[in-house]
Amino acid sequence: MDGTACIKAVAGVVHLRALVTSAKNGWTTVYDEKSESQDMDELRRVAKGLSTKLATDVFAFMLHDSDVFIYMLYQKGKLVDQFNSQPDYFGPVPATERKRWTGDFKKLLRLAPKGISLPKIQKALGKNSLFHDDLVTTFAPVMGMDAERAGTGFKYVQESSHSFQVVHGRGHSPNDAALTDAVQRGDLAAVRELLKKGASPNASDRFGKSLLVSALMSRKEEIASALLDAGADPFLPTDGDAIWAAAAHGHRDILARLLREPSEKLKASASVALPSAVLAGRPEIAKDLLDAGANPNAASESGQTPLMTACFRGPEVMIEILSQRKDRPSPGMRRTIGREWPKR
Repeated sequence: MDGTACIKAVAGVVHLRALVTSAKNGWTTVYDEKSESQDMDELRRVAKGLSTKLATDVFAFMLHDSDVFIYMLYQKGKLVDQFNSQPDYFGPVPATERKRWTGDFKKLLRLAPKGISLPKIQKALGKNSLFHDDLVTTFAPVMGMDAERAGTGFKYVQESSHSFQVVHGRGHSPNDAALTDAVQRGDLAAVRELLKKGASPNASDRFGKSLLVSALMSRKEEIASALLDAGADPFLPTDGDAIWAAAAHGHRDILARLLREPSEKLKASASVALPSAVLAGRPEIAKDLLDAGANPNAASESGQTPLMTACFRGPEVMIEILSQRKDRPSPGMRRTIGREWPKR
């Protein structure tokens, strides 16, 4: 495969960074940063995109906690085969679903080195291994791949000494990547310097969280403040933003800063954050969110309101705060909360 064409294709497909190896035995390895978060949809997207752009065969590998090995084979953008060593790992699946993941190994023969037979492929993937890493390192050589390259990932390679090509996705500059790394390791000085150089304070980590949310979740308040000073959007991402992260993880000072300017968007975010503050047993933060316009009666997908959560959790002060917000418990509920069980 043409190395330049491969790197160009990778740059047009990945969202964050990727490492691209030189070709070996006809195989080039791409370590994608974002899909390494065990995001199957992202792995599929990248594999299909590369297969389409390069009009070639692409294997997508995933190893989950040494317990599950998955491969998906794309040919010119079309999924032609897939294998899962433990399809029932996350719970029982129908027989039809299990059959979809058994692997049609005949389709692999044309990609295998000369002399490799179907029984040899079957044996490699039929091993009774305690650790499914072994399946990867056994299967790869059968297909002519380098076992060491196949058995590792972006994070491990990036942290080691390597000579592979670093490729940045569209809109994700080297400074953005360096900023993500600096936030992760808690290097405040580096964060400030990279922000001065123009790194985006709204960049995302490999899990799809904004750097601001990531900093708050890992209790790096000074870094969170630096990102806000540089213009970080507190409402990214929409399914777990900085208001939620600050409330859930007890960053009241940061939360106060985020709640300064009322808006409908802020009220909506505060309503989402309120149950997390209640669940975490943070009455002072729950009050801050309610003062900012959080809806005390907003129900979760399961139909549970913040007051119900407080009742289940038990802190009386939380129930008192919420009951003053026109969501008073019924007499029956109040009796249940402080109930004395009858003596036998």
